[in-house]
Amino acid sequence: DLTLPDYTSKIVNVGIQQGGIENSAIEVIRKEQMNELLLFTKQDEEILSKYTLISKNSLEEKDFEKYVKKYPTLENEDLYIINNLNKEEKENLSTLIAKPLMLLSNINNEESNIKKNIDSWYENNLINYEKFLADSGFCGDRNFYKGDGFSTNSDTYYNSDYRINNFLPSLICENKERDLYTLTTSNYGNKSLNYPIGLITADELMLSGLVGNTINKLAFTYSNTRYFTISPGYYSHNEGAYLMILDPKGLISHGGWTAYTMAIRPVINLKADVEISGGIGTVNDPYIVKTT
Repeated sequence: DLTLPDYTSKIVNVGIQQGGIENSAIEVIRKEQMNELLLFTKQDEEILSKYTLISKNSLEEKDFEKYVKKYPTLENEDLYIINNLNKEEKENLSTLIAKPLMLLSNINNEESNIKKNIDSWYENNLINYEKFLADSGFCGDRNFYKGDGFSTNSDTYYNSDYRINNFLPSLICENKERDLYTLTTSNYGNKSLNYPIGLITADELMLSGLVGNTINKLAFTYSNTRYFTISPGYYSHNEGAYLMILDPKGLISHGGWTAYTMAIRPVINLKADVEISGGIGTVNDPYIVKTT
């Protein structure tokens, strides 16, 4: 079984409740799950050095047949297989990986209220226009430039906050396998969405004409209502997670504490062959998609 929630629940139940984790060194793990796990540690290289990445394309035919019998998911996904480690090396790996595993077990186990609301809005308003929508993905960039992402005595600041403060917006999603939200049927991204709809990024707000500390109420993304973006801003070790937001003044900031109640701004991606039947793309005269 390569499902991390089951694995980590066993670590928590057996390891913590019975006085300690004997061995949390995972023998085999999906590549995308390893990427998620590494989000919670600075020892990326040390952990990865204990594993070998295997795939259908990288293995000799006889080796692939051997592994796929044991791990059928290898047919469609890349896997990390633990190297031949001695007892001391396994104990060291267990120490490195135990905390990230437990932290990972506490996230992504259920859908957020934001996602539930977006999905409901999509079902009521856009589902009949699905043929015009592209599964290009929506980037919730979780890379950070300061902090470690999980410390209980210091804060973490994410790259989107840095880009906005330094006027460096980007449409590049650096870690697509982890942070590019795509449909569950996609062959790329993190395959987490039921529908091709997400939230706008802080970078897209800046590219629309909104600059971090400059008020511009003429931008088409401006609203007199404070709303969340998909971009992480910072993690406060005292209060929790904050998202990048647009405030009623038209300023972009990392002031979106996830305990707050705010509006959201859903976005979609149109397919390249969609035709426009009218409008000039302004607030008062938006584009009209040709549907017949």
